[in-house]
Amino acid sequence: MNPKELLEYLTDEGICYGQIYLLIKVETAKENIDNLALIWWYNFKSTKNQYYNGCPRLKLTELYNIVNV
Repeated sequence: MNPKELLEYLTDEGICYGQIYLLIKVETAKENIDNLALIWWYNFKSTKNQYYNGCPRLKLTELYNIVNV
């Protein structure tokens, strides 16, 4: 997630929530190996009632990233 995208989120003391949907290992002919993860991000459902019984109330966003792990 780049810094511009981070401003679109309400954070929980600086923490953003995401879920990894896919792990990929990519090997090329030149013996380069990349391990990639597809992360789909969550945001709070409401700005007024962000927690229910101490747990964050989240919804999936339309934002996802592929990162090298």
